[in-house]
Amino acid sequence: MNFIHRNKLYIGIIFGAILPWITYFLLNFIYDQLRSPSPIDPYREALLIERISIFGNLIGFYYFLNKGHYRSVRGIVVMTFIYAAAYGIVFMNRP
Repeated sequence: MNFIHRNKLYIGIIFGAILPWITYFLLNFIYDQLRSPSPIDPYREALLIERISIFGNLIGFYYFLNKGHYRSVRGIVVMTFIYAAAYGIVFMNRP
């Protein structure tokens, strides 16, 4: 666990890259377990889960912020902006 306690930019980038994926799979699993017939289009529901998963970086952001690891926080913020930009570029042409 010494890996987490380092105040390095690359630690934040690693966590910023992994946490949205973990959040996405966790939300998708919870949604599948609680699924009921809904009037919302399944395509729109998937887009909503994809958007919310980017906010999974808040967990790592506040963890490193409370520890005083500001370089790691910068890495998480960088990855959040990269994910948001990629999401906007890739899904801009979706209907």
